[in-house]
Amino acid sequence: MVKIITTLIIISFIACLSAQDVLMDKFTEYNQDRTEKNLIEALNYYHSLKQEDPEDYQASLLLSYIHYMELNKYIVVMNDNIDSLNTRTQFQFANLLLSLNQFEQSIDVYDLITDQLPRWSCPWRHKGEAYYKAGDLESSEIALIEAINTREEHYDAYVWLSFVQKEQERYPEALKTLQTGLTYYGKDIEDPDEEVDALDVKFLLLELYEKNNMDDEYDVMRNKLLREAPDDHRWDGVKELQEIH
Repeated sequence: MVKIITTLIIISFIACLSAQDVLMDKFTEYNQDRTEKNLIEALNYYHSLKQEDPEDYQASLLLSYIHYMELNKYIVVMNDNIDSLNTRTQFQFANLLLSLNQFEQSIDVYDLITDQLPRWSCPWRHKGEAYYKAGDLESSEIALIEAINTREEHYDAYVWLSFVQKEQERYPEALKTLQTGLTYYGKDIEDPDEEVDALDVKFLLLELYEKNNMDDEYDVMRNKLLREAPDDHRWDGVKELQEIH
């Protein structure tokens, strides 16, 4: 399920560095024998170098590789034992894969969960996000609608569904979905700002006002956002910004 490319990356990385580089010693020891002892010694060594010289970027790079290798090691362990994990741990693992942009792999785990607990809304919502980011809008919509069906007040499921409908150019429907979701803001069991960025929602609403030719609502939201986030990258190339300033 999980595609691991660590070995090839590390081989290429080591080949590009001098074998005489003393800085590589702790890393090489860890890479050749990945015991807990060698891991701790390597981490302590490179962290001490960083404390002595915060601009020691080679030490930072080696730390990054070590953490990356450990991450991939435990992803393999979790994947190999996926059926032994309880559903909460499976869900957290799927979310980790999603955060690493391993969309297909995360969807496989979400499928396991929704098969076992079809009335649990959160895996449906996250599966919808994974499908959206993988470019499968149809499957994303199905999952997000199921998230809403299993928990009507699931705020961020409406937001993601609105993103899907916007991408499908169903602008009136996308706006209606988002407006419905906003009525549940703060009423859901989850913290809405931890699930989806509030600024993303506001820019989505701005775009949907424009797509639905709601000029007055668009102007109000635009002016509000220009005050709140004047340097946001989403203003790039927008002539109105220059007009206001």
